[in-house]
Amino acid sequence: MKRGFSCELYAPSLKKTLRFNEITINYLKNIIKYTQNQDDDGLDDYFTELLDHLCIDGINNIDRVDKFCILLGLRIICINPSFEMQFECKKTSQPFKYKLDLVAILQKITNLELYDNNTIVIDDNITVELGFPSKFVYSNQEDVVFECLSTVNIKNKSFDIKSLNKDERENILALLPSTISSEVYEYINEKQKILNDMIFMDVKSPFDPNDDPIIMPFDAINNTFLEILKGIYGIGIDELYNLIYILTTKLKFPGDYIERNMTFAEAIVYLNKYTKELK
Repeated sequence: MKRGFSCELYAPSLKKTLRFNEITINYLKNIIKYTQNQDDDGLDDYFTELLDHLCIDGINNIDRVDKFCILLGLRIICINPSFEMQFECKKTSQPFKYKLDLVAILQKITNLELYDNNTIVIDDNITVELGFPSKFVYSNQEDVVFECLSTVNIKNKSFDIKSLNKDERENILALLPSTISSEVYEYINEKQKILNDMIFMDVKSPFDPNDDPIIMPFDAINNTFLEILKGIYGIGIDELYNLIYILTTKLKFPGDYIERNMTFAEAIVYLNKYTKELK
């Protein structure tokens, strides 16, 4: 056997599945560190590099929706298919839990019709294919608009905008009318209408029927996708180190083996068995 367990995950923009290795504890630890350091740019880049490394089939030209779906799928497989959060009622100060079914969320977002009607016709010779940006974080709206330009077709020749160098890109973009920005914004607004049907989180206190709910929708432009990923991968670093400590000192697993070969879900199975034996 040349490789361990891998799983197929769906990339909506490509309309096909790709095969990925698991997120083991060493990768999870890096994700947690970027999150705790509030380094969104670093985490964005790390997610891109991590998916490229884990993908067995080879990966290119995936967008932020693809990345989100794949990372959500890996979270389900390698950590847990549910996500539980603790809240406090503003009126009564009583704590309550809110549990999310991540599998149901993944199924809903992959079934959204986000990749239909994505072509802009400039004239008889030029058409532009639009798509979602590839990154989760951008410094300004102009970068987001540019990243939505996927392919420019000129007289039956196709140019993948994101694969061109700077000079080639500018030469192609110079052929497009100045109105292209407004058309991209219209495209984004249409996709946002579809995403409005997806609510990641809608939390209301069970102790106060008049309480305003905490709502987290999906957004086509801002960094909502990254914020959600930070939340669902947000295992406390102390919890992770305590888990590694128990596995190494009590169950005698080599530390390097735990980090490079074991997922968080597998580590929890061993911990639970050990805890049960102590009772």
